Amino acid sequence: ENNISLTIDNIPTIFEYNSYRKEIILELQNNLSLGEHHLSLNVNDNVGNSLNKNGIFYIIP
Repeated sequence: ENNISLTIDNIPTIFEYNSYRKEIILELQNNLSLGEHHLSLNVNDNVGNSLNKNGIFYIIP
């Protein structure tokens, strides 16, 4: 998707976007290490509107 970018820990991530269900699906190729991780989602439309969302999630044992 050219207008959507998703990063985990500042690393671009390959994902699938289902526009009908309005959901992002991704399958991690590598296991994430234990601890804190940062997710960033950036969306831009064709008229110049943009939305940036950032979050933190944790991998716990």
